[in-house]
Amino acid sequence: MNYIFSDIKNFKNFKTIKKLNSGYSKDEKYHIITNTNENLLLRISDIKLYEQKIKEFKFIKQLNNLNFEMSKAIEIGKCNNGKNVYMLLTWIEGESLDNVITSFDKNTQYKLGIEAGKILFSIHNQKYNINENEKIKDEIIKNIINKLNIYIENNDIRVKDDIEVINFINNNMFNILNLPPTYIHGDFHLGNLIYTKNNKIGVIDFNRAKISDRFEDFYKNDLFNVPKSIPFSCGFIDGYFNYSIPNYF
Repeated sequence: MNYIFSDIKNFKNFKTIKKLNSGYSKDEKYHIITNTNENLLLRISDIKLYEQKIKEFKFIKQLNNLNFEMSKAIEIGKCNNGKNVYMLLTWIEGESLDNVITSFDKNTQYKLGIEAGKILFSIHNQKYNINENEKIKDEIIKNIINKLNIYIENNDIRVKDDIEVINFINNNMFNILNLPPTYIHGDFHLGNLIYTKNNKIGVIDFNRAKISDRFEDFYKNDLFNVPKSIPFSCGFIDGYFNYSIPNYF
């Protein structure tokens, strides 16, 4: 889609605007180079998501105080004659960890997993202004039930003799509420981690951030991390729990 960018506050400072096609987000993303050769990330969303994007921007801004590399929140506003909302962020130099993780030896992969786990722990344990009401807890349980029902009703993906597992989930799902809800990244996996030029991990794409059960951020470990790097996946869990994995997990 062709957008009108001229109503973006810093548009006059943009030297080049290059569309990015990577990732699964519905946001359209652009790599911006400014007149002073600063690299920025511009995200464009439908104006219907304005309030959601304001929350996302505030979440990113709060996380900018933590000790890991991530895009810094610069500004947010409306553009394209009010049809869209834009978010301007700093750019993280480096390569997708998904593309380079297998180029490292297993010990390095494990250490990178530890670093990623510690980063996620720091995200989950910020002091957020969350009203821990029943609505949030109801949504968490509803989400689990919906996913379980989708599985049960789809014979193409059912695993043989799965009834014991289904019963376990039904009997134990409320245990997930023993820990207070928190803000989660929502899409934390190798594809949204950057291996930076100073050999550290940077985190991108917070557009699925929400208040939920913190262990929901581990779902993508099985789906995306394990097939690519088991050492990273193991380090990710060890790092999150500081090498002492509790029984409730």
